[in-house]
Amino acid sequence: VPLSSGCYWRRCLFCPDRALPYSQVPLGALEQLLDTMPPEVRDHHPVLHLIDSALPPAVLDRELPLFQDHGVQLFGFSRPTGHWLAKDRLHRFAEAGGLMVQLGVESASSALLEQYRKGIDPKEAEAVIAAAAEAGVRTYLYLLFGLPGEGPEDREATRDLLCRQGENIDFLNIS
Repeated sequence: VPLSSGCYWRRCLFCPDRALPYSQVPLGALEQLLDTMPPEVRDHHPVLHLIDSALPPAVLDRELPLFQDHGVQLFGFSRPTGHWLAKDRLHRFAEAGGLMVQLGVESASSALLEQYRKGIDPKEAEAVIAAAAEAGVRTYLYLLFGLPGEGPEDREATRDLLCRQGENIDFLNIS
């Protein structure tokens, strides 16, 4: 289920979604989908995969009560930025049925993240990982190795983040 198309961030240097127009799912569309869910599906508390390129914070805030009211569970991909630390969002996500957040951490090297215009601060990403674990939301981290310009110190920074946050990480996708 999408909350939007395109990506609200639209700045990552190598992402194909940055060229796509961003638009939110119309108000009421998700509610209509959930309201018309057959009882034999709804009664089993389905898990919805939010397929957005990056979960848009404002739309997520708007729709969390709807997910909670309908008893569905959810997970989706997000940028590991401070928007998750604001407004008690991770706890509200968990209360609304949020099981897991897939985080595009990609690297713990500030220099590499800046080079590719990722807009991610490794310290902030680390805080999001820890806060998700504290809220009871599982984490699935995406990491990239071998980007042009990456050196041993960049890989070591990422390894160190994994060592510090190991107990708070549930899944890894190492590319």
